[in-house]
Formats: sequence, C-alpha cells, structure tokens
Amino acid sequence: MYHPFGNPTPGDLYSNTEDVIRGSYFTANEYGTARNITAYVQCGNTSGPPSIHSVCMIYRKNDNKLIGRTEDTNPVTGASPDWVVYNFTEPYPVLEEDAEYVLVCWSEAPCYLYYDHMVCMSRGRYNDTIYGSPPDPIVWDGVNNNLYSIYCGYWNDTNPPWVTNVSEEPHVTGFGGNVTISADVIDNESGVKNVTVIIGYPGGRAENKTMTLISDDTYQYVFNNTWLVGQYNYSIWAVDNYNNSINRNVRSHFHVSADASISIATLQDSYSGNQYINITDPPNPPEDYTLVDQGLTWDTYYNAITGQNILEVSAGPINYQEEGIWIPINNTLNQLVENHPAYVYGYRSGNNRGLYSAYFKSNAQLDWPVAFTYNKSDDPTVNAVRSKLVGVGYVDPQCNWAYHYLQNVQNSQGQVNNYSITYPGVFTGTDVTWSYGNIGLKEEITLSNTTKTVLQNHLPSQYGLNDASSYLVFIT
Repeated sequence: MYHPFGNPTPGDLYSNTEDVIRGSYFTANEYGTARNITAYVQCGNTSGPPSIHSVCMIYRKNDNKLIGRTEDTNPVTGASPDWVVYNFTEPYPVLEEDAEYVLVCWSEAPCYLYYDHMVCMSRGRYNDTIYGSPPDPIVWDGVNNNLYSIYCGYWNDTNPPWVTNVSEEPHVTGFGGNVTISADVIDNESGVKNVTVIIGYPGGRAENKTMTLISDDTYQYVFNNTWLVGQYNYSIWAVDNYNNSINRNVRSHFHVSADASISIATLQDSYSGNQYINITDPPNPPEDYTLVDQGLTWDTYYNAITGQNILEVSAGPINYQEEGIWIPINNTLNQLVENHPAYVYGYRSGNNRGLYSAYFKSNAQLDWPVAFTYNKSDDPTVNAVRSKLVGVGYVDPQCNWAYHYLQNVQNSQGQVNNYSITYPGVFTGTDVTWSYGNIGLKEEITLSNTTKTVLQNHLPSQYGLNDASSYLVFIT
C-alpha cells in the first residue's frame, strides 16, 4: 500500500536550490521502500524547452548518510509553483520505522522550493554544493526553521525475506562434532529482523535456535548437540522488520554417524611364535592431527585438514596421570641412573612411565631381583611386591604334599629387550621373562626340549613320589 511521509502542505515562502541542497527532516512511521519524492517548486519556462536539471534525495538524519537519489528531472511549472514528482529507480531506498530522514531538493539552475517558517522547529537543513554528485555523507552548512513542502511516497513492506545458499559443514559428523549451518538471508525493503533454524533430532524432537549475522547477508548457527546417531533435519525461517515471514521454510539435513576406524599399534613390527603381543599402545597420530584431550583409555585429536575432532578409544589403559597431567604410557625398560632410589637396592633397570613401577636386578640369583610398586613408588621397599624365583621341583598332594627340589635358580644375567627382561637358563633349558604391559607386569616361564629331556630322566617316582599325581612347580 502506498503511503507518504513529510509535509504535503504548500508553503508561502521559497528558497533557491541552485547549487544548494535544501530540505527538512521528517520521521518515517513504518518500514517501507521509497518510490518517489514530491516537492512544491517553481522553475522552468513553459514557452521553451526545459533546461533545468533538478533532483531530490534522502539523507538519514542520525549519520547524514545518503539513502537514495531520484532520477534527474526537468521540471517546468512556469511562473507559478506546482507539485513535481521525482521518481526513484530500483533498488528502492529502504526506510526504517521511527527513523528520521532529511528530504531535500537540488538543482543546477534557479529552482525555488517553497516552505513555511515554523518558530521553534529547527527542521530545515542546507548545504552549498555545486550540482553534480551528491555528498555522502553530507555536512550541513546550516540549520533553520524552514519546513519545506516536500514529502516522500513509499510502499510499506509486504514481501518476505529471501533465503538462499543454505548449507551445513560437515554434512556427516561423529559424536560431539560441530555442524555449522549457514544461510544467506536478504530483505531489501524493511530489512531482516531475525533468522531461526529449526533442528529436528532423530526420533522426532525439535528445537529452535537463533542464527547470528556474521557478515553481509550471511547468518550462521553452530550446532554441537550431536549425540544421537541418525539424520538431523533442519529448516530456515526468517522474518523481516515488517513481520513478513517466508512462506515456505528452506529445508536440508545432516547426519551423525557412529562409524569408527580402529587403529592398532604393536610395540614391534614383527613377532615370533609364542611371544606376548601388546596391542594397547596408541598409534602415532598423523602429522595433521593435534592432540586436544586425553583420558585413561582415550585420546582426542583435531584434524587441521578436515576440521574434524577424532576420538580414539582403546580397549585398555593407554595414558597415566602424573601431577594431574595425562601422559601416554611408555612400556620401554630403561637403565636406572645411579641416583635413582631403586639403584641403591641393587636394581639396574626398570620403568615408572605407566600405571605402576617395576624394577629389575641384573642377575636372577640376587635377592628379590624383581620389584613391583603398586603406587608408583620409586623406593622398591615401600608399597611394593618383591619376587624371586628360588627353585624348581615336584610336589605330590596324595603324599601329604611331599615335595622334592630338582634345582635351585642358576646364575643368569638379565637381558633387556625393549619392554621386557629375560633371564635365560634360570633352570636347565628354562628361561623366565618379565614384560611391562599397560595393565600389569607379566611373568612367563619358557621350557625347552632340554628341560623336557631332563624331566623325563628324573621322574617323581625316583624321589618317592607318585608319577601320576605329582606336579612340577616353580618355587618363588
């Protein structure tokens, strides 16, 4: 609907607009788009061709910014003033509700804009500028009490905003991942009032979220409540300052997936038969991964290339805490320095870079060659379980648990191999290996064919025990 704002009453006084921008300010009562300005002027010669170029403009009062300029007009009124219409072309200037605008007229030759002198109403404005390109912003040379006979015709806004370029990034994310929803929303009349995204969860629940203007006409919302697997549908709804809303929401969707890739790393590239294989250590992340957070059994990385967060979960512990900081477990056994507390007690190798500490002496015949500290104590005599393999023999439960020693532990130098230490030949043809794992210390006793031959030549019955009911035991 067409509406005017300004002063539609013809004035009795007049001022020349030749190389002077003159006008008064008025308040727009609603949102709309300006279509023309009508001014009560006297100019031009009816007896000859028009030669006076004249134009009208709108300046916003609060910041003096040029809002719109009409087409140049050659008004011809003759000797008497008359109402002359100056038309705007598209895109039409946008008017805001309750905003104040200065409506002005300007000409290259004598043209007289009529007004009334209003006491105590300093609505008049003027600026001395040679006709041509209008100043933007304008600096007024003076203020007066002139209420000029000029008004603006506009259409109030009946068109809804226009929503385009709706997108989501990424289209598929994992648990807890961010999804950025974007849309370009344009309203060239009253302007955009607000933009809302309606997000529908798998299962039917929905919620409304207000989108934020980030640049020009682009609105965004970052959604992070991605803890349900499935398709999330969303739609964009927008309303302008004249409360026109889009007739049909623009719809799209994204997915939350629980698909995961599991990476397994071993401490060695290859293993021989019957070796203990540790698969709980996390693999080294690619170069474009940045470690974000850690826990006992998981690591979170940020992929700088894809912008995704990656959660890697292990079946067992992969990190341990030290002074409140999570540190990756390192299973490697190292030589102890001389000032280490365990070194004083004869321990020469060990590891305290995990959930527990373990220390080993150089020879299996030494006192307590293995110490396991269950609260990560550096002192193997405090909060520790110490172990020593003493001998091997038979025991017969059916003979009142009678037993017979076959052999005491032999002189054996420990051999450290990465995460384990082996004492070879602790008994004839028998090795013992201690391995430092993420969740515990493992002891393995390996019997060879040599041991088998020795046992076959030294049966329990040779020592007064029953062959059928006797057990081979290792004494610690």
